[in-house]
Amino acid sequence: MKIIISLLALATISFHLLAGSMVLANTDSDTTEVKSTSFEAVSAIEKIDQASSVPKSDTDKAKGSEVWGNIYQVLSHPRCVNCHVPDDQPRWSGKSFGKPQVHGMNVHATATRMGIPGQQMCSTCHAKTNADVPHGPPGAEVWMLAPAEMVWWGKSSSE
Repeated sequence: MKIIISLLALATISFHLLAGSMVLANTDSDTTEVKSTSFEAVSAIEKIDQASSVPKSDTDKAKGSEVWGNIYQVLSHPRCVNCHVPDDQPRWSGKSFGKPQVHGMNVHATATRMGIPGQQMCSTCHAKTNADVPHGPPGAEVWMLAPAEMVWWGKSSSE
């Protein structure tokens, strides 16, 4: 789990650095104030049209590809991608499961993306912290399937 947390932290930092560098690369010092925090940099990048954020050199492309590679390692890890599915059934995948399969408890997240209220919820097994037993359910403050807009299951890095 420490590795996953480290990868998530690396991905988050990498994203913020990439966003900040894109803002700096597209900032006219006479007309735009450069924001100092990464949150402001991300907000600023949302206002930049896509054409202006295209890497301007091979070095920028290489840096961007390297950063994206780190981010994709996290996004494609089974502990992440298993809940970023296109339907309402989480998956079990990874080395300890053999081939990918639908969640073994026949979980259906429904429109809530959290389970069937009053019956079976993700939080029935997934507590706020990781289980103390090997291969036990991982934990999180709020456990649910990712929003449909964030489906990563079965997608390649280029998708």
